[in-house]
Amino acid sequence: MPYNPVPHAVDPYALQQECIRLLTGIVPASGAVSYTVDGSKVVRYLTHAIHARQHQAYLDGLFEIDPMHPSKIMTTDIRVLKMNDLIPFQQRSASPFYSEFVRSWGIRDIVELYLRVDDQLVAGAAVLRTEALPEFSSAEVNQLRAAQRFMEFTAQQLLHTPQRQAFSRFCHEYALTAKEIQVLEHLAQGTANKVIASALDCSLATVKTHLQHIFRKLEVNSKAEIIALLYRTNH
Repeated sequence: MPYNPVPHAVDPYALQQECIRLLTGIVPASGAVSYTVDGSKVVRYLTHAIHARQHQAYLDGLFEIDPMHPSKIMTTDIRVLKMNDLIPFQQRSASPFYSEFVRSWGIRDIVELYLRVDDQLVAGAAVLRTEALPEFSSAEVNQLRAAQRFMEFTAQQLLHTPQRQAFSRFCHEYALTAKEIQVLEHLAQGTANKVIASALDCSLATVKTHLQHIFRKLEVNSKAEIIALLYRTNH
């Protein structure tokens, strides 16, 4: 097994997958999504039982009118939001998000959960119900609130470690992009390029392009040199 020079580095996708499993195991849902946040931007999405066209429509611009989008609650201490509480029935006809996205895709309700570390929003997740299921009840929202507390505690334990902070500083120092960081996290765990491509849902050529950019920024010529540089950073 290859030595990991970034001890306890978190696989964001594993964390996102577990969040989705937890939420969909607690309450019946038509679909779910989890994401991570970097600064003011959502940088990684992982969807479950959501139509690809629906998700793409959201990414193509509808997120800008989403009142529950992470960018809208950055400066608040909100942890859980229920769409049908945020947008009362009498106001829905006037809501662009409701008319252009929610109604178009037959969505009945959404509950969004936000995870914070050191008062900064770092991740989130949402469960949604289409018209085949009833609106989320107060009891179900309370169950999701309890899940949010557990998820946030877990995120705090995983992300707020000296090793993880050192890795974050390393990425910031070399001005790595969000995609390059994802590739580097996998590379640090000894993951093959083909597996990285599968995990990031991109082509092998794209992974190789990201690696070329990483080599250039770190001024190295091989993966072994990257591992050595990461090791020196953490020792």
